[in-house]
Amino acid sequence: MAFHDDGDVFEVCDTKADGAGVTGYVYEKDPVTLNVKMVRSVSDGGDAGCGKISDYDVGRWQVYMLLDSHAAGVPSVKSEWFTE
Repeated sequence: MAFHDDGDVFEVCDTKADGAGVTGYVYEKDPVTLNVKMVRSVSDGGDAGCGKISDYDVGRWQVYMLLDSHAAGVPSVKSEWFTE
């Protein structure tokens, strides 16, 4: 899963031809309370191209983390926390 700062686009691409898709999750952590919540998800699989979301405005003060989850039992991969 990737984040493109220009336009606040999150993108996930299924690159394995194993019949299972992949889902990416965007988590937001409040810098004051440290509460974490999932704010968006996007899936891809079984088609050409990648799954994208661009309807979420990444705020300047929040902290974000991306998580990839593969449906075929492959371990999830998560990013470090980041800010815009």
